[in-house]
Amino acid sequence: MSSADIAMVFRGSARGVRATEARPVLRIALYAGELVRVPGSRSHLHVLSGTAWISANARDRVAGRGECVSLDGSRDVALVSGLGTEPLLFEVW
Repeated sequence: MSSADIAMVFRGSARGVRATEARPVLRIALYAGELVRVPGSRSHLHVLSGTAWISANARDRVAGRGECVSLDGSRDVALVSGLGTEPLLFEVW
């Protein structure tokens, strides 16, 4: 099992999209060499720190701190990993 630090956050915001109790945010921290599978039920990813490599919908993307990536249309999981040595902290909802 990964040493990813996972916490449920029930209130917060990211780029104008406000999380509510009906749409909880999942906050995840990854360290060097870790990879996480984000379920297809999540539609947005917001990078809080570090740099993310995201593979979803047969497409690879890189996102840095402050960027928000839409995962819309993903029927399957998205794979997320950190790039570089800085830990990656991101939210999905």
